[in-house]
Parts: sequence; C-alpha cells; structure tokens
Amino acid sequence: MQDRAQSELVGTILLVSLVVLSVSVGGSFAIASLFGEQTPSPTVDTAVELTPSNFTVVHRGGDPLDVSDLNIVVSRNGSSTTYALESGRVNGVAVSSTTVLVAGDRWTPPGPDPFGPSDEVRVVVVHEPSGTVLVTKQRSADSA
Repeated sequence: MQDRAQSELVGTILLVSLVVLSVSVGGSFAIASLFGEQTPSPTVDTAVELTPSNFTVVHRGGDPLDVSDLNIVVSRNGSSTTYALESGRVNGVAVSSTTVLVAGDRWTPPGPDPFGPSDEVRVVVVHEPSGTVLVTKQRSADSA
C-alpha cells in the first residue's frame, strides 16, 4: 500500500498545477480584455507660436500627424474654443481631412483672429486617439 502513496501525491500536485495554470492564463486574458488596447501617443516635437492676435502650430519633427486626429483648444479670458485641424490652413493652403502634418508644416486657424493683444491666452494641442497633450503655450494678459 505504501507504493501507491507517492503516485497519488504526484497526481495531486499535477492536478493542482494544471488548475493554477488555467486560472492564470484565463485571468490574464480577462484583465487584458478589460483594459483593451490603447492608442500609442505619437513621438513628435510640436510648438505653438503666439502673436499679439493669432497663433500658429508648428510640426518641428517626429511622426507624421493626421489632421483628423488633432484638436486645438484655445482659452481666452476664461472662455474656450476648440479647433479641428481639418479647418484652417497648412503652409498657406486649405486643409482637407486627408492632410498629414510633417516636419516643417505650419497650421494656422481659419477665420478672424481668435484673440486680442491684451487677452490672457492658453493654447493646447491634443492628439485625440491617445488623449495626449502634445504642447501647451500660455500668455498672461500683462505679458502681451
């Protein structure tokens, strides 16, 4: 009868190992599906240039950026306006939804000047798919 004790112990250890492995693999898939895949943020160098009454977003290098993936939030004296980059101009040419910003490109907003020379201004460029803030530029009213 003592011959069988070792076999039962090995069988129990193998069964417990199989259960632990199954639970670990299943848990890994469950956790991965809960959090889903996140869009990676682009590796890019961008800048915002402020003039007394307008601004320009400059792509200084890095990954190309689809204009449809970017939004710009301009806060002026407490109120804000959001620009889709699908409007406006890149290097003086009207933008379309298929436009891609590459190094050296300069985007300017459409229409009249978005703020005045004495306004407090904050410009934020956001990559929407990843939720990444690419650049923030601020000017206080007294530094204008």
